[in-house]
Amino acid sequence: MVTSEDDVVSIPIGGEVDLVNRDQLQSCLAKIDLAGVRLVHLDLGQLTFCDSAGSGHLVAFEGRARAAGCVVQARDVKPIVRKVMDLVGTGIG
Repeated sequence: MVTSEDDVVSIPIGGEVDLVNRDQLQSCLAKIDLAGVRLVHLDLGQLTFCDSAGSGHLVAFEGRARAAGCVVQARDVKPIVRKVMDLVGTGIG
C-alpha cells in the first residue's frame, strides 16, 4: 500500500516482478500522484526478483518523478535486484 506523509511518498514493491506481472507494476506506478511530493521512497525490501522490463518500469517512474521535482530513493535493495537495476541504468540510490 502506497503511503504519504507531508511531502514524502513511500511505495512498497514486493515479491517477484517478471513477465507475468510487470505491466501491473507499471499500472500501479502510473496512478501515483506526485503533485507536491518532494521525496519518493521505493521500499524494495520484499522484492526478491525484478526482470529487466520491470526495472525499466522503475526507470520510467524515476524519470517521471524527477521531472516532477522529486528525489527518488530505494530502500533495502537485495543484491540480485540491485544488479539488474544497475544493468538497466536506474539512478535510484
